[in-house]
Amino acid sequence: MGLYDPALRYFLAVYEVGSVNAAARRLFVAGSAVSRQIARLEKEVGAPLFERRPTGVVPTEAGRAFAGYARRAIQDAGHLVDEIHSRRGADTLISLAAAHGIGHSFLPRVAADYRAVHPGVRFELHVTGPVAATQLVRDGAADVAVTFNIAIERGVRILHSVPAPLRAVVRPGHPLSGREGVTLAEGASVSARSESAPEYQS
Repeated sequence: MGLYDPALRYFLAVYEVGSVNAAARRLFVAGSAVSRQIARLEKEVGAPLFERRPTGVVPTEAGRAFAGYARRAIQDAGHLVDEIHSRRGADTLISLAAAHGIGHSFLPRVAADYRAVHPGVRFELHVTGPVAATQLVRDGAADVAVTFNIAIERGVRILHSVPAPLRAVVRPGHPLSGREGVTLAEGASVSARSESAPEYQS
C-alpha cells in the first residue's frame, strides 16, 4: 500500500501537461485509467478539477487549489520515508527549528561542517516562523531552535543570544539614504510622504 493515493500522481501529470492522453503516455498507463482517477477525485472533491476543451484540459480554480494539496501530500510521503531511513541509519539525530532566512542559508552550512567532524550525526530541520520555532522546542518536536524574538519566551532555556540590529532598505535617492541611523518615527513619516516607485537597493 502506498503512502498516498496514486490518483494524485495522475492528477498532477494532467495538470502539468494539459492533456489526459499526454499524461497517460508519461505515466505508461491507459488514458481511460487516468480519466477514471480524475473523475473519482472530482467526485470526492465535489467540484470539477479541469475544464475540458477540444485541445486538452485547463485546471479550474478548484484544480489549482488541489494541485497544491497533491504536491504537499506526495512530498510529505517522501519526507516521511527519508526521515524513517535517517533515524534507522544515524547514531544520533538532532532536530533543529529555525526561522526563515537562518534555516535556508546559515544552519545547513553549520550542519554540514558539524557532520564533517561527526559523520554519525544527522540533522532534521524545520524552517518556520520565529514564534513557531520556539514552540517546536517547547512542545518537544525540536531539540534546538535558532530564531529571533523581542520577547523572552517562557518554558525554554536560552543557550546563547546576540543582539541583532534593525536595518532599513531604501531606494536610490531616498531621503533616508546615506543616514547612519534613523528612528522608526522618521522612517514612517518619510514613507508616508513618498510616492516614488518601489525600486530598492541595499
